Amino acid sequence: MSVLLDGGSGRYRVLVVKRVESSIDPWSGDWALPGGRMEATDPDLRATAVRETLEETGIDLRSSAEFMFELDFFSPTNAPWMHVKPFAYRLLRHVDVRLSRELSDYVWVYLDDLRESIDQSGRPEFRLAGGGRIWGMTARILLAVKERLGYR
Repeated sequence: MSVLLDGGSGRYRVLVVKRVESSIDPWSGDWALPGGRMEATDPDLRATAVRETLEETGIDLRSSAEFMFELDFFSPTNAPWMHVKPFAYRLLRHVDVRLSRELSDYVWVYLDDLRESIDQSGRPEFRLAGGGRIWGMTARILLAVKERLGYR
């Protein structure tokens, strides 16, 4: 999974993508971070994140970003056997986002504009302008990113 950060000087924006609606996807329509499953041709999970980011958003991290850090593994609460490794990258230049058919929308959100609240189940969430909601594992990853970058 990729955490794409744009900006600097303590004011980063993060790219958040919306998954398409699908009856076979348990995270259908959710706001998430670019990422996907490791393939046999991927030498490691970081390569998976780079490949999936290119496939889903058209952003080639190899030429347009620098690696910043990786986080520990996360698991969705509804799929605890699944292990997701987030890798954070800082964009070095302007990029155009070209969504794959797996995604329906995207937004760049300032990390300091993401204000944590708690959902009905007591889990962290973020509300987006326009009514969108970032919740679950994605919210937990963004909280960890904010902490790593010194946001309060």
